[in-house]
Amino acid sequence: MGAAAKAGFVSRPYLTGLLGGLLALAPHAVLPDAASIAYAAILMGLIAGIYIGFALQKGTESQVLVEVSAAGLFALAALVGGIALPIVIPIAYFAHGLWDAAHHARKRGDEFLVQTPRWYPPFCAVVDWVVALGLFVLWWRAGLL
Repeated sequence: MGAAAKAGFVSRPYLTGLLGGLLALAPHAVLPDAASIAYAAILMGLIAGIYIGFALQKGTESQVLVEVSAAGLFALAALVGGIALPIVIPIAYFAHGLWDAAHHARKRGDEFLVQTPRWYPPFCAVVDWVVALGLFVLWWRAGLL
């Protein structure tokens, strides 16, 4: 990531999160229903895995276990949503935003959650909540929920 792009993320995580969420939603405007659901499920799985990377880079063994377990639950929710219950996917995005918020509120010395760059949790939470709301509205209108 270039210095200017990184500076935007660091200094404006809420704005870049909003833009990121809108960009993540854009393909849903042209995708057929089944592809929209599949894309949202795949993206949820990718988003959920980012904390594994932070844990492998900076975390303790217990933090790696926590992050792998959490990512597994979000991936499972994406799978269930993709196969049978699409409503689970926007709910998972909303819940992942809460997971991001928990990381943002992490206190120094907290052994439960892995340390992240300070800008990342608010950025990701906004992306998650924009996508959750957008999917709910789009899929409600399309009769998918």
